[in-house]
Amino acid sequence: MLYPSELLPNPSRKLFDCDILEHYLIRYTDTSDSDFLWDATMNRIRVEAICSPRELIQDLSCSILGDFQYEHIYLELTSTGKGKGFANYCPPDFSSPEPVYNEDYVLNDSRGFWLMPIEKINNLEVKYKRNNEPEEFTAIGYVIHTPTQSNFWHYSLRWKIKTEESFSDVEEIEVKEKKKLSRAIANTARVFITEFASLGKVITLPFRTECYSKATPPSSS
Repeated sequence: MLYPSELLPNPSRKLFDCDILEHYLIRYTDTSDSDFLWDATMNRIRVEAICSPRELIQDLSCSILGDFQYEHIYLELTSTGKGKGFANYCPPDFSSPEPVYNEDYVLNDSRGFWLMPIEKINNLEVKYKRNNEPEEFTAIGYVIHTPTQSNFWHYSLRWKIKTEESFSDVEEIEVKEKKKLSRAIANTARVFITEFASLGKVITLPFRTECYSKATPPSSS
């Protein structure tokens, strides 16, 4: 089985530069069991299905639907594949080798997924408290293109927090403090996401080539 070439970064690609607000993020779940994914009482996705452990919310790994299709969620990197760097972030024009089936990746058809409209999560404001302090703080979610060596269409949901008179990315904060912030944000953020996330499929189309491909230089005569 060949790894889908449309998922790999390559020297002709660039960071996605078209509007994405009308599109969807997809994130795989470890199971497709609806009893685990869906809270029938609340009529929404369970918070545990959004991410577990909750601290993963600080840099939530997703993909953007389009060229990345539903069947691609079944592609699971092995420990060998991860050791070779296929899960690592990379430039969009990275010349990635093709992962080898049953060595670098396998098909895991027990996975499920949930979807999130990007317009609902980008710039979403989440109020949270730290260390039982009475004051509320604000975290703002944003979606960013973060290609990996095995998935050009990888996107991350990250958060900025207000520090004094500016906003800082949680990922840039000192490790010990970042862990505390991630835990505090996660308590509220996962609940917010369940309000907009869904388990059903939507119709998607591939993106225009100019959104992610470098301009082809004119040929010389």
